[in-house]
Amino acid sequence: MPALLSRLTIFAMIVAAAPAFAAGEYAQTAQITLKPGTVTIDMVLTPGKAVADRLLDEIDRDEDGKISAQESDTYGMDVRRGLIVELDGYRLSVHLVNISMPEVEALRRGAGTIQLQLYADLPRSGYGNYQLVFHNEHEPVTSRYDAIVSTDGNARLKILGQRLLDRKRELAVDFTVTEDAGYSERNRT
Repeated sequence: MPALLSRLTIFAMIVAAAPAFAAGEYAQTAQITLKPGTVTIDMVLTPGKAVADRLLDEIDRDEDGKISAQESDTYGMDVRRGLIVELDGYRLSVHLVNISMPEVEALRRGAGTIQLQLYADLPRSGYGNYQLVFHNEHEPVTSRYDAIVSTDGNARLKILGQRLLDRKRELAVDFTVTEDAGYSERNRT
């Protein structure tokens, strides 16, 4: 629980510190957390007022003026398909855990945020240096991207460096594993 609170506090500070964005932009912020065997991705998507109606047309597929759970999940899967996560050049499978949608009126005002939780399992990681690359292709025309990485406080994982590339759509992270970091429970058979 303390690690989750710490991650949420860091993420809230990132979102609060983000510069104001134009009404015609779709702000996308990703908090990437390295853990033994897993990388988690917490995303906050905030469409500006000028792009909100187009986005709502995309999300509200039955055009009833509401966002159903199915429409929310469908949009979450659309976002997931736009994400690429690689470890040392090998593409990892990204999974959607949860999506939270604001009220339709909040989105129309440019004040609503869409929150997603995703993860990718990392292959068993022994000692050594690795590179993780996160690339966001979701809504590339109108979006302003930002991303940051951290560890979950595990002393075995150390971030050596990070670089934002391609209009901040891509984050390359060099990290090291100082001893066998194991792998996630989802990888165990």
